Amino acid sequence: MEVAKGLKMPQENQILVINCGTSSIKISLFSATKNSPLSRLWEGQLKGIFSSTPILEIGIEKKKTTSVTPCKSYRDAILSMLEEIKADHFSLSSICGVGHRVVHGGKQFTESTLLTDSVIKELHAISSLAPLHNPPSLEGIAAAKELLSDEIPQIAVFDTAFHARLPLYAALYPIPLELSERYQIRRYGFHGISHEYLWKKYAEAHPEKKKDGKVITLHLGGGCSLAAIKGGRSVDTTMGFTPLDGLMMATRSGGIDPAIVAFLSEKEKKSPSEIISILNHQSGLLGISGKTGNMQALLAETDERAKLATDMFLHSLLKATSAFVGVLGGVDAFIFGGGIGENSPAIRGHLLKALSWLNVSLDERKNEQCTGLNLGKVRMISTEASAIQTFVVATDENLAIAEEVRTYC
Repeated sequence: MEVAKGLKMPQENQILVINCGTSSIKISLFSATKNSPLSRLWEGQLKGIFSSTPILEIGIEKKKTTSVTPCKSYRDAILSMLEEIKADHFSLSSICGVGHRVVHGGKQFTESTLLTDSVIKELHAISSLAPLHNPPSLEGIAAAKELLSDEIPQIAVFDTAFHARLPLYAALYPIPLELSERYQIRRYGFHGISHEYLWKKYAEAHPEKKKDGKVITLHLGGGCSLAAIKGGRSVDTTMGFTPLDGLMMATRSGGIDPAIVAFLSEKEKKSPSEIISILNHQSGLLGISGKTGNMQALLAETDERAKLATDMFLHSLLKATSAFVGVLGGVDAFIFGGGIGENSPAIRGHLLKALSWLNVSLDERKNEQCTGLNLGKVRMISTEASAIQTFVVATDENLAIAEEVRTYC
């Protein structure tokens, strides 16, 4: 591996992070040298795990890309990536902890948690809350438990944890309270690892804002969500009981009138779960454009349906952002992250121009030049005169997970 040349084998502890998605796995290895910041030793991402031609990217900055054999399971995929780590002359014997991203922690898991047998059993029990996301994480956990030493602590880091302390008036839905309590129905929120990371990068540069700073973080990618953050605490977020709620997304509808589910179920002669599947996989940008859920591809199209899809996305984004300005009673900064947030100057520009009534001023040149940032990098794209500072941050979720795991090493 090119980026590993010249690196000496660390003598201190290492932390492994396994981030399983619905069709990809991202694995990072960090050096956890005592009293020093974590440093990334190895990075790999396997895309399209179960497709006919999965793609493996290896490298921290300069990427090496290769096609690999299709995988039959997450275990096979993780095993192949662990073999790549060893092939690049890193020993797995120095690992002191393993971190796993778990999307949904339900009501019971509100902070990072050691993965005991009883915890894993509970996570299986609540998988129905995130049927697309939690099963891959649990398969990754099972594989890591099998492939690595039993003595290594393995930690679940939850996407819902950052939103666990939402005020009740923001967390609860206006349904009979008895039903909410009986079935754990509430706004859980997601992308919490990313939203918290974006806030922390802002707070590092503005320590005077740590106690009462008011920011809106915009995680915009295949899945999209906003968080209203005050003094480091999430006080509202767009995703809800599941990741289907909130903004229009690549293939998800976002928030719709719930009666539509029953209506379509009757008219299309489909079960409610089949309609929910349509809302998750065939809606959003893909459903409106009829072509793709990829924002960059849609922005390059000229037909009316592609334009309608992007207009609807921007309208959804504008409504949510404006609402959160009201929730916070003003805002100090907007912080963009995620694939669209980091790499689409057009979307950022359209939104900020629509919010010009807030006296937010965009530096056009900085915005256009701000794409493809390395992990953890921060760029300001607002002018110095802007009433609201605006930043783009390349979210480093795996580093944030490793920081949580470090306390167990």
